[in-house]
Amino acid sequence: MRKLVALLVGITAVLGTSVPARGATSSWDVSSDWVVGQNPDGAWSYGWESSRGATFTLMTLHTVDSGPLAGIDYWYGGISGVGGDFYPLVEHNGTSTTFTFGCCVLPGNSLVLHPGPQGQNAVVRWTAPAAGSYHVSAAWSGTDYASGTTTDDAVLLNGNATNPLFVGEVTGYRAAQTYSGTVSMAAGATLDFTVGYGTDGSYFSDATGLAVTITQAAPADTTPPDIEPSVTGTPGANGWYTSDVHVSWSVSDPRSPVTSTSGCGPADVTTDTAASGITFSCTATSAGGTTAKSITVKRDVTPPTVTATGSPAPNTAGWNNTDVTVSFVCTDASSGVDAAHSSLGASVLAATGTATGACVDNAGNSASASYTAKIDKVPPTITYSGSAGTYDVDQNVNITCTATDDNSGIASTTCADIDAPAASFNVGDTTIIATATDKAGNIGSGSVTFTLVVTPGGLARLTAQYVESSPKYLALPPVQHGAVLRIANGMAQALPGVIDRASGQQKEHLIVAYSQALDGLVAGGWLTADQAATLTRLVAGL
Repeated sequence: MRKLVALLVGITAVLGTSVPARGATSSWDVSSDWVVGQNPDGAWSYGWESSRGATFTLMTLHTVDSGPLAGIDYWYGGISGVGGDFYPLVEHNGTSTTFTFGCCVLPGNSLVLHPGPQGQNAVVRWTAPAAGSYHVSAAWSGTDYASGTTTDDAVLLNGNATNPLFVGEVTGYRAAQTYSGTVSMAAGATLDFTVGYGTDGSYFSDATGLAVTITQAAPADTTPPDIEPSVTGTPGANGWYTSDVHVSWSVSDPRSPVTSTSGCGPADVTTDTAASGITFSCTATSAGGTTAKSITVKRDVTPPTVTATGSPAPNTAGWNNTDVTVSFVCTDASSGVDAAHSSLGASVLAATGTATGACVDNAGNSASASYTAKIDKVPPTITYSGSAGTYDVDQNVNITCTATDDNSGIASTTCADIDAPAASFNVGDTTIIATATDKAGNIGSGSVTFTLVVTPGGLARLTAQYVESSPKYLALPPVQHGAVLRIANGMAQALPGVIDRASGQQKEHLIVAYSQALDGLVAGGWLTADQAATLTRLVAGL
């Protein structure tokens, strides 16, 4: 048959160059994988064996058809027989056109194998690139319509003809044999797909189509899916977040499909949590089993609350007059107080100032509180100024009282200026006391002591002052003023000398007489009764 083809084509190319295998794949097809001029061709090799299971010989002779048969090429063994030296051969139609020869049919995109003249098997060999389990499907079909194909066909693992994976026989045009199975193979192990000349003992009319697909079986999945959580937010301290938190999950299984998931959707935490947080769980199942993973999210974006308290409390004016102890209390409703990183110890303020306490919660949020105390421990000062110390009866006492406080200021005081006639005070020492209270509650006091003395001159002058102030005196003509004053002054000036020489009883009589004389002045309109009483009280001091 092939001799006829060769005569029609008229072109023969003999190639002896091998080409490196292509990159790894997980499925193979003997027709689709064919590359013109390559043998070995990736995992495929084209050769022959002297008999089934004998030594595999790689075909090195190659022909590419042209002209009407362009797209057909074949490898062959070069063993001479009737019709030429094309046998055994492996032929490939790389077009979509079905070619029909005088004896045979060569469908598009297919392989045809033909045994050799002395019982040689045409062999397509596949070499496992890696250890694994492979699904194998093979089909042989008769393509010789003139006399009918008669071939024996087999699948051998590692060339083992004693225990073949498959043996069959194609007997007739379009007759077919098929094989399907799963084969465990080591890396480098081989599968031989063979075509021999069958039980008729003749290689005539033995063109046999071969279709082979091999798929590497996925290994059994014994590992459950992979679950990875993703948590986005602002990290705080101690596993807390100080912002809204978004939770999402990545579920994957490169070994087998994930068949179910539960709880693996996204979630957001937008409110503060308790100290135990919120737990999210994702469960995923594949052929390898079930995986469950949980994460706990704790959110606290609220700073703690700090309260500062002073003891003792200030008065209504906001002042203290003793040391103030400031204490701090911190609370946090979510993550709790991180006492180790907080400054909440009590502070003692001995003077006006501010104490500050700082608090940190377990999430890292912080807050502070301050307490300001106004402290005044110094009482006010009372100062009297302007005192002459000793006053005669006709003088005026004019003393200024001043209350001062350099800190909190004066809240109240009894301090008052003294502006009064000396005769209004008792003879002898007079002490005036004043107090002042500052805004802090401190009380200060001060005093002034002055002495009233009675002298004849002072008494005379006082008597004259009284007379001069009387309406009757003021109504007199000025020329008469002197006579009246001489009478008044003479009474007071003569009285001390007389009293100094008199006995006790005599003094009493003299004072009574002086008083009666004063009564006369009262009756005469020169003195008032109160003025007379004052003079009577003072005369006793002589």
